[in-house]
Amino acid sequence: MKILFDASALIHILNGNLLDTILNLPGRTWFVGSIVLAECEQDGKIPPALQQAIDNKSISLLDDSNVSALSFLSFLQS
Repeated sequence: MKILFDASALIHILNGNLLDTILNLPGRTWFVGSIVLAECEQDGKIPPALQQAIDNKSISLLDDSNVSALSFLSFLQS
């Protein structure tokens, strides 16, 4: 199952220190877009737990410039 984080959910997960727990749920692949990533910044920086998850490829960063609306819709429906 592919899961695309929205800003509200990801902020709540980060504030609750639940990111590792969420990322370890079986059978899921996690994604975040650059706009959501920017909304999660604290003092102009990506929270360390989120940056680590991106760095170790637990969360894939989507390149918004390469994702058309049709591709995004297809992603959501898969």
